[in-house]
Amino acid sequence: MSHGSWWPRPKPDNDREVWDLVPLLRVGPLLLGGGMDQGDVEKALDEQPSSYGQYNSYVKNARFSRNGVKTLYDAETGRLKAVAVDALIGPRVRFLDEVELIGRPPSEVAGWFFDNHEGLGLEFRINQCGDPAFDELGLVLSTQRAGDHLLSRAIFVARDWAESCGDTSEGPLAGLNLL
Repeated sequence: MSHGSWWPRPKPDNDREVWDLVPLLRVGPLLLGGGMDQGDVEKALDEQPSSYGQYNSYVKNARFSRNGVKTLYDAETGRLKAVAVDALIGPRVRFLDEVELIGRPPSEVAGWFFDNHEGLGLEFRINQCGDPAFDELGLVLSTQRAGDHLLSRAIFVARDWAESCGDTSEGPLAGLNLL
């Protein structure tokens, strides 16, 4: 008897879109840092949000379930500031055409950054949850459960939200459940 059969299964890699990351500026078709509002994101993803809300007085969000992304907006301006990508169904996001950030074994992704951070001029920091975070890239690596396994997921942020982007106690993303 399998006790894990009720866990959602990851979408196969060949059924996922492939997005490129331009740190602090763009992930796939989504422009970070003020270039898009929710309507622009809906057009780019060709999907209406399955849910939306407001985390706090600073951050609004919308979930795009078919695309496997959650978008976060500055509550005052309504502009896109961050994108969280689901490990199970979200697009495959590539960095420098060398490493895929989504749906991979976490040790593979974090290991690549650990091995290459100095050559890229990055400070390798671990946040309070044990997740690697890179302010210079506006990138927080995290994990998501897939049955008895963990898969990599990521949050990509705009330049003006990048400082301490991985900090779970301070900053725009502090304390937010981004799954």
